[in-house]
Amino acid sequence: MNAVAPSATALPQRDSILKAIYATSWTASADDAANIEWARRFYQAVYADTGGVPVPGEVSDGSYINSPDVDLADPAWNTSGVPWHALSVRAAE
Repeated sequence: MNAVAPSATALPQRDSILKAIYATSWTASADDAANIEWARRFYQAVYADTGGVPVPGEVSDGSYINSPDVDLADPAWNTSGVPWHALSVRAAE
């Protein structure tokens, strides 16, 4: 995948060495709120330096747009000032 130039396709994340996905599961619906809150806080902490989301730049290639995440559009979780749709666009080189 790294042999294709970032500008050659709709997916700009071509020079990444790692793609991360954050997933968790639980069995009791009574635990939904606590577990979702934990996952949100963890994700926000990982990207704390860029407003709680993977802003494209020197460190991150942004967010893979085909993995929808409603929190990316929520200003309570995305404090980066970058709109959700720009999180999948690689910064100009």
